[in-house]
Amino acid sequence: MANKKISELTPLSATPAGDDVVPLVDTSASATKSVTVSHLLASKADSSHTHTLSDITDSGTAASLDVASSGDAASGEVVKGDDTRLTDARTPSTHSHTASDISDFDDEVADNTAVAANTAKETNVPISTDATWNAKGDIAVATASNTAQVLPVGATDDHVLTVDSTTTTGVKWAAQTDTTYSVVDTSADGLAPQLPATHGGKFLKADGTWEVPPDTGEANQNAFSTVAVSGEDNVAAASSTDTLNLAAGSNVTITTDAETDTVTIAATDSDTTYSDFTGATSEANGTAGLVPQPGSGDEGKYLKGDGTWGTVSGTGGGISSVSEDTAPSLGGDLDIGSNEINTSTSNGNIVLNPDGTGCVEAKGDGTTDGTAGAIKLNCSHNSHGVKIQSPAHSASASYTLTLPTSVGTSGQVLSTDGTSGTAALSWVDNPDTDTTYSVVTTSADGLAPQLPASAAGKFLKADGTWEVPPDTDTTYSNFGGANGSSAGSAGLVPQPDASDNVNYLKGDGTWAAAGTVTSINATSNGGLKTASGSAITASGTLGLDANSLSSDTYTSSSSTSDSSGWSAGDEIVVVDSGTANDPTKKIKMPCEIGIACSDESTEMSTGDLTTIMIPRGMTLTEVKASLTTASTSSDVEVDLLYKASGSDTANSIFETSSYLSMTSGAYTYSMTGFYDNDSGSSVDVFDLAEDSFITVNLNNSDSDARGLKVWLLGYWS
Repeated sequence: MANKKISELTPLSATPAGDDVVPLVDTSASATKSVTVSHLLASKADSSHTHTLSDITDSGTAASLDVASSGDAASGEVVKGDDTRLTDARTPSTHSHTASDISDFDDEVADNTAVAANTAKETNVPISTDATWNAKGDIAVATASNTAQVLPVGATDDHVLTVDSTTTTGVKWAAQTDTTYSVVDTSADGLAPQLPATHGGKFLKADGTWEVPPDTGEANQNAFSTVAVSGEDNVAAASSTDTLNLAAGSNVTITTDAETDTVTIAATDSDTTYSDFTGATSEANGTAGLVPQPGSGDEGKYLKGDGTWGTVSGTGGGISSVSEDTAPSLGGDLDIGSNEINTSTSNGNIVLNPDGTGCVEAKGDGTTDGTAGAIKLNCSHNSHGVKIQSPAHSASASYTLTLPTSVGTSGQVLSTDGTSGTAALSWVDNPDTDTTYSVVTTSADGLAPQLPASAAGKFLKADGTWEVPPDTDTTYSNFGGANGSSAGSAGLVPQPDASDNVNYLKGDGTWAAAGTVTSINATSNGGLKTASGSAITASGTLGLDANSLSSDTYTSSSSTSDSSGWSAGDEIVVVDSGTANDPTKKIKMPCEIGIACSDESTEMSTGDLTTIMIPRGMTLTEVKASLTTASTSSDVEVDLLYKASGSDTANSIFETSSYLSMTSGAYTYSMTGFYDNDSGSSVDVFDLAEDSFITVNLNNSDSDARGLKVWLLGYWS
């Protein structure tokens, strides 16, 4: 008892005995005592009593009825739950109600469309006595006599209900019509074949193909209705057999061939207006036309077969120095950009030496109405010049003028001997000293009238006006390619094939892939060569014996020669133009990092301004600082703090009390020479480790200074 909780005690299952004990705690004596059931019932005598039904307020309406002692209740007795009549299956008595017995019949029917439809009175389709519904799928069909007749379901699967006016019901079950067809052919009806991707204006031919139909006008219809020409009278057919007469105009020839029903119209082509040629793709050929206009920046590009100006993607390498090459040969055009071709020889000539009957040629801009080829002779100051220029393309001029054999005498003029193509010039006495002329007229020779403001491409007409002549020449052939012994000829760009979309137009008139360097003479010392002295390797690639080059490596302003070998990706080849023979040398890959430390309008506060991470190992050779707005009174002092990792202590890379210092009114400052905190000594260059950090610290500032930037200069190490 003492070791259990009350909730753990077993409950009584019967009336307790009189000597059963209830434990109690006497707190005054700190002792446990007991009370028996007899103690609790002492002086409590048993008592019995009765109550009337009216004393019980919730007895219910059945409380006043007797309950049957057994079996089913009789009349006036309460029915018990086991009364057999409660489980009898009783059929309801047949009865009926009129609509008037249902108080809300009309409202309920009106509110329910389904009920209203099902209770609507049908008077026009009486159900015939023979309409027996006794099979799945039977349907009722109205007849012509306004009766209903059952149409049994079809006996065969997949039959469909079709119209048949010969039956009583007007419909019947029948097999479906076959809707599976093949493409039409000469043996049976069928489907039209699939349309092609481009089908505008095409029709289905009897051979099953889609084609644009030829002109098959019937003989009894007008061969033409009206021929309209802008600004001219219309030519209308007078009858279905009227004849259209064709007349040859200027520069036009018309010929006919009755056997082939062909009319040929030929014209002398002076039309210089063409659209650009269409480039080829990997799936389709291009079309002939003019070379498209190159844009700004395309001067070093080449015309590709797809119609664009692109960079040649050949595998040949560039040349760093050709000064030792005694027989250089170019594999393409030489583009000098904005540079010059000159000579360092005192009073030396620049000699252009054509081969055989060749000549020095000054080309035009490549268009039909642009700038013609010219040679310009400048004054000594190069601020003025005189040009000797070719006639315009429209003149179709090709001839040679040979200069006189002497300088002539005063007053003489140049005269041509008129030989076609190769005329010789000579000095002759001027036959006409009268220089007073009027403008030319129909009655006398005279001067040409004054040129208009925009005279390009215009010619003097017989009526005394300057106009652009009409261009009726529309016939051009492809340009002729050049070869090793003769020049080509002008003409259209030839049509590129589908596979030429990545090729380039060559000077010989063919479309070809970009070539590679195939011949560079070996050099006898540092430069382009292999270990065996050949500039082109056996595999056709360009060899570079880098370790044979001079080995000066720039490290700082006081750098000395670096005789170490080359590191892949760390150095590049340059030419030292400060020496007589221009030997090639190597330098480290340069690096410049700019740091914006403040905005352009806010006063700067002293302290750390910004911190950046150095992405690769870098050797610092110089640092610079600048201001957008200079100070007006105090010096602006900038310190650079370095730490090899994010957790290290940051130290200045300058000597004690040394800063990037911009005095009042100064906008820039630069510094070389640094302090290595690890070694405790001054150094020419400062090594910044990969993933290290540089913090820009403003030691002193001025309220007017704005826009601080710092630059780290050196090379990747």
